[in-house]
Amino acid sequence: MKTISLFILALIFGFSGCKEDRNLVEPEASLLGSWVFQSTTFDGVKEDYGHSCSSKKDYVEFKLGGELKNFVYEDDCSEDVDKGTYSIDGDKVTLRSVDIGTETYTFKINGKILTMEQPGEVTILVRK
Repeated sequence: MKTISLFILALIFGFSGCKEDRNLVEPEASLLGSWVFQSTTFDGVKEDYGHSCSSKKDYVEFKLGGELKNFVYEDDCSEDVDKGTYSIDGDKVTLRSVDIGTETYTFKINGKILTMEQPGEVTILVRK
């Protein structure tokens, strides 16, 4: 009887451990992909993001291996791409490119919404 009880306990802990491992998502994996700019809040004042092109929206793309691309569409819908890199340390992401320089944000992802924060600034993006 004791052997059966130990076997059942081992199964319970074994399966719960496996289930927990399957639910873990690395921060970089959750950030990968394209995110469309929605709004920015500066010192408590929220502003919707002003997309210049009527048919295309500005977005940022996080690629595997730390590659970053920022797509901006001008009034005539011509595309300007700023290439750079990003790195993640816990809940912090540091972006580096010619156009933006180096900026570090605290980030969190809730479903299809990416929130990036700096002191006095919150930027909201949605998965493309």
